[in-house]
Amino acid sequence: MRDQFKLLDKELAAIMSPKVTERQESMTFTPNRRFKRDYDRLFQKNPVAANLLLLLSELSDEQGRVYFSSMPEVEIQKLLLARFDDPMAYQLTKGSKI
Repeated sequence: MRDQFKLLDKELAAIMSPKVTERQESMTFTPNRRFKRDYDRLFQKNPVAANLLLLLSELSDEQGRVYFSSMPEVEIQKLLLARFDDPMAYQLTKGSKI
């Protein structure tokens, strides 16, 4: 009986934890000229919104989708605070990958 529970725990852990491939690890978000221009324009109007755009761009998959838990507002706030020291500061640097 215990062996069955251990097997179920392993199966659940495999399902719940995302598998990270080498390709995913090597992928970095490199903003192009258009993204930088849009970020700059948005940053002048609302710095937090611009940094949210940057964060979501970094988190998105190849199709541009981002997956959150049942409370995305809370998760986005936590991610913003974890990713940026100052969410109001300009986060793009010239000539560097993010």
